[in-house]
Amino acid sequence: MDPSFGNKDMLIETIDELPRGVKWSYRPINLNGDMLDDNGKPMMEQLELWYRDPVEVVRELLGNPIFQQVMRYAPERVFCDSEGTDGVVNEMWTAAWWWEMQVSE
Repeated sequence: MDPSFGNKDMLIETIDELPRGVKWSYRPINLNGDMLDDNGKPMMEQLELWYRDPVEVVRELLGNPIFQQVMRYAPERVFCDSEGTDGVVNEMWTAAWWWEMQVSE
């Protein structure tokens, strides 16, 4: 076997060199549980919430040139026969749902 990386540090260094996307944000959240402590009060646990700004994520995806040729912004009808009678649904934009959304209010 000839592994791509000699050790874990080489793998981590390579990962750290990858392009970064939208930054992660962190916020602690205190959650009251349904179990009671010795004093009869609800026990509390502090959790970590890690998230990304969804608007920034969408902005990054739409602006990424890697996806330019595969993004669709309108429904398409795809057929596997030349007469256009045998429809194909293989992506969201080829399904009836997207066509229905175009005419809904």
